[in-house]
Amino acid sequence: TVSIPPYYSGRKGEEGETRDDWETAKHYCNFQKTTVALNRDKDVPQGTPLCLTVYYDLEAERDYVKIFSGDAKEPEKQQLVVSLTGRDVSGSTFELPDALGSIVFSSDEKNVFDGFHAKI
Repeated sequence: TVSIPPYYSGRKGEEGETRDDWETAKHYCNFQKTTVALNRDKDVPQGTPLCLTVYYDLEAERDYVKIFSGDAKEPEKQQLVVSLTGRDVSGSTFELPDALGSIVFSSDEKNVFDGFHAKI
């Protein structure tokens, strides 16, 4: 599975204590851009599809999860499968035709939500 944030317990205070006075605990960060490469295992034959179920809670039209198919080592050759924004907690399913791809998460400078979780 892939999750953003994988964990986030809030900012650290002056004495090292965890604080959540900004109410950002368990949320992703502003100005965040994270790319996760998806690669098939060596024992998986080429051409085997990879199925992703994605749950997300993002700032609509501002923060995005984009899923690409193709080798993450060659991003210029990747194809956009879907661009997600807003909220879907029921789980949408997407397929990468060759078990190769990437997930790109990006956020803007305002408002943070719960993030996303992709189950492979």
